[in-house]
Order: sequence, then structure tokens, then C-alpha cells
Amino acid sequence: MNETLFNSPGVLVLLGVGVFGGILTAVIFKRIKIPQVLGYMAAGLILGSSGFHIIKSADIVKLAPVNLFCLAVIGFLVGGEIKFETMKKYGKQFTAILLGEGLLSFILVTSAISGIVYLISGSIAISFAAGVVFGAIASATDPASTIAVLWEYRSGGILTTTLTAIVALDDALAMTLYGLGSGFAELFGQGHANIGIQILHVGIELFGSLALGIVVGLIIASILKRSSSLDATTASAIGLLMVATGIADFYSLDVILVSMAAGITVANRYSNRYESLSGRFKAFSTTIYVLFFVFVGARLKLQAMPIWLWAIIGAYVVTRSFGKIFGTWIGCRISGASNVVSRYGGMGLLAQGGVAVGLSIMAAQKLEGIEITAGLPLGDVIIFAITTTTFIVQIIGPTMVKMAAKKAGELNRNILAEDIAASMRISDVPLLTQFKANISMPVREVLAQFSQSRADIIPVVDNHNIVVGIIGLDELRDLMFKDVTWNWLIAEDITSNPKALIQPSQSLKDVLSTMDQLDVPNLLVVDKGKRLKGIASRPVIRDTIRNELVKKQMRQIP
Repeated sequence: MNETLFNSPGVLVLLGVGVFGGILTAVIFKRIKIPQVLGYMAAGLILGSSGFHIIKSADIVKLAPVNLFCLAVIGFLVGGEIKFETMKKYGKQFTAILLGEGLLSFILVTSAISGIVYLISGSIAISFAAGVVFGAIASATDPASTIAVLWEYRSGGILTTTLTAIVALDDALAMTLYGLGSGFAELFGQGHANIGIQILHVGIELFGSLALGIVVGLIIASILKRSSSLDATTASAIGLLMVATGIADFYSLDVILVSMAAGITVANRYSNRYESLSGRFKAFSTTIYVLFFVFVGARLKLQAMPIWLWAIIGAYVVTRSFGKIFGTWIGCRISGASNVVSRYGGMGLLAQGGVAVGLSIMAAQKLEGIEITAGLPLGDVIIFAITTTTFIVQIIGPTMVKMAAKKAGELNRNILAEDIAASMRISDVPLLTQFKANISMPVREVLAQFSQSRADIIPVVDNHNIVVGIIGLDELRDLMFKDVTWNWLIAEDITSNPKALIQPSQSLKDVLSTMDQLDVPNLLVVDKGKRLKGIASRPVIRDTIRNELVKKQMRQIP
């Protein structure tokens, strides 16, 4: 075992203080109405190579598997947002937009970077090699930060649907362009690459990733079908994602494509059960997002860049942004997409993240033999530039995603059951009021009431309707076969204390949480004087929330 890894304070900070620092910074950013993703990256910048050097580059390298798993969780959740019904309805539009923004970004960035590198190196071959790699990487859009902003602001509508689909599909396009581009770069820069073999490698990587993801998705879907335990299903899904991530890494497949294919498969095969599973994933995804974006910020080495590299960075950001925005507009015009998507879609596709950084690392390994200037390989230039542009674009990207959703009128439209539960009170829910027992009621009559009640408890009250306790199944079970005692025992004799009492003003979210903690399906509702109001039932509460959710969603349909 590598003791250096576990003795490194940087690793401990990354996994502990890094998460806490990311959350703390994100809270500050949120208060000034800036997406939280930028707070996570800012924390990484402060703690990493451009800040206090608490998080070392070596620590990040050693924790590469953690970063890969972060990408896998993100990819699985993004894939789950893609429904076949939606793709069938909008597939033509999505394809046109994808090709428009992806290819135009590729062409513009390739042209600009090739020109700048030629002025520095004086070599047409090296300048073209650099241009096509930068162009291929530019076509990628970061699904993590884009989806994180859409979820943070509860966005919903045609623009949100389009952005979700495009950022998921962008990965496949970027991998294709990168595979071909890096092959051309090796061919022109080093003169020994076989473009046919390179195309074959790209095909194996793409289709192999999709095949592995589909297989893993089918296994998870099968578990969902056969298991009634959400805890066991969630643990199994996480374990299978870890296995898939390890296999993808070992065989040089694309982790995001694998996990997205798994998410798409599960979501479309068992959509109802997937919603519960994705809810569990989203519950712990905050920590995943924090770690991922702290990694991105911590990698940045501002002090290690020559002046002319900033010209490449500036040209890359400008031409890529123009390509994304204008290319989306072209795709929308060709396919007849909604005006909302045409106007604001490009604004939502500027974010750049893990895919681009990953491709830059792969490019550095392939192109380490090509030098732009003495002692500065093209691979290092690509890593420095892409990491820096990722940080710069992430400052612009999430803010633009929010602005696009706001201008499209889609913020706060994705209402969840949790939102309804937090906004409604017990007073909004029908209570079970048919049955109760006076303290002097014979047990025989209590049993008669119990046989007709929908609840598993009977409230026991005094002559002033004040709750003194409950009679539940445990109390009655001992009396079932002792019918001789039914006539002379009274309710007071078998009454026990209720586990909790709730009031009409309490939110449904708090009540459901109390029921889960106590593992009970029913609780007594009383006023401030402990006078009985009725019984709150978990199924009735959930039906009320579901009905209200449907009403609110129907109001939003144009």
C-alpha cells in the first residue's frame, strides 16, 4: 500500500477541508446570486497550485479514481434525463443543434489557434496539429456544471430539455473529433501516425463505451425490477458504477459515455423506479460535485504560463463561445426549433469541464514529442490552456446557463414533491377522524372499531377529547385469544403513550421525516391543548402531495 498517499496532508484536506471549503465558498457565492459551481472551483483555486499549495498536483493524480467516479455519477444522472420519447419528438432538432454548435466551434478554434501557434513556432505542421486538437476539445460542453445550475434553479421547459440532451450528446461528438484530430496531429506533427488505425480506435472507444454502459444499465434495471429495497438497489447501482468505471479506465474507454449509457438504459427501461433511484443519487451528489470542481480549480497553475499562452487562451474562449452561440442558432434555423432555443440555447452551452480536461491530458500523453518552443511541448501547452480556459469559461458558463433559463422563463418550473411537502401543512391534508376510544370504552368495542379503521392505531381520549394515549396492534395482539377479558377490560387498561404528537401547523415534510424516524405510518394530530383533531396517515399525505404536484405541473403546460 502506498503510505505516501495516506500520509499526505493535501489528500486529507482535499477530501475533508476541500469539501467543507467548497460548500462554504459556494454559500457565499449563492448569497451574491452567483451559481454555486463557481464557489467550488474558487475553493480549489485557493487551496491548490495557484493559491496556498495545500492541495498538491501529486495528490490529485493519486486520487484520479475518485475523480473518475465523480464523472461516472454525473454521467449517470445526466443520462437519466434523456428519455426516448423526447428524443423521438425532438431528435431532428437536437442533431442539427449538436452538429451546428460542435462543428462550428471546432472550425473556428482550429483556425484561430493554428494561426497563433504558427506565429510562435513558424511551423505549419505543428500549428495545424495544435489547432485541430484545441478545436476538437472546444466542441465538448460540460454536462456537470450545466445540469447542476439547471437543478439548482429548478429549471424546466423546452430549453432545459434541449440543453440536457445536447450536453449529453456533446461528449460523443467531442470524442469523435478528438480521436480524428489527435490522429491528424500525430500525423502532421510527428509523421508516424496511421489515420486508419486512429479511426478504428475511436470507433472501438465509442461503441465499446456504449456497449459497456448498456450492459451495466440492464443489470441495474433488472435489480430495480426484482428488489423492493431502495437501500439495496442504490448500493448495488453505486457498486456497479464503480465496477464500470474501473473497467472503462483499464480499457481506455470513456467513463462519461459508459455511465450516461447506463443512466439512459435504466431511465427508459424502468422510468418509475428510476425516479426513486435518481433521488437517492442526487441526495449525495452535492459532495460529488464539490470534489469534482475543487479538483478543476486546484489543477490550475497560473504562474507557470508564458505571456503568449494567454493569447491562445483568449482566442480559444472567444472563438469557442462564438461557435457555440452562432452554431446553435444555425442548427435551430435548419431544424425549425423553437425561438426560445434559437435565442438562448447557445448561451447555455458555454460551460467546459471534466471532458475537456480529460481530453487535454490524453492529448499531452500523445503529443509530448512535439515542441512549440524549446523546452515547451505541445502537450503541456494544451493542458495549461485547457485547464485555464475551463476555469475562465466556468465563470461565464454557469452564469449564462442561469441567464438563458431566466430569459426563457423556465426558472423554478421543475417543481418536486419535496417542494410541495415543504410548502403544505397538516391542516391541508384530510385526517382520519372516524374512530377514537374513550378511556372507559370496553375493549370489545375498541376491537370492533379497530376492525373497521384504516389506521394501525386508535386514539384514546378522556371526556374532554384530550389525548391520553393510543391503542395499537402490539396492545391488541396479546388480547386476541383472551376474549374472556374483553368485557371487563377498558381502553384505559391497555393504553400506551404515543410516540409523537403533531400539530396542524407542521409542514408535511417535517411530519413525513418524523414518521420515517419513528418507523410509523400514522401519527395523532392535536391542537395546543392536546385535544384530538384526527390521525395523519402517510398514504393520505403522499396522495395529497402527488395531487398537488400534478395540479401545479398542469398549470405550467402552455
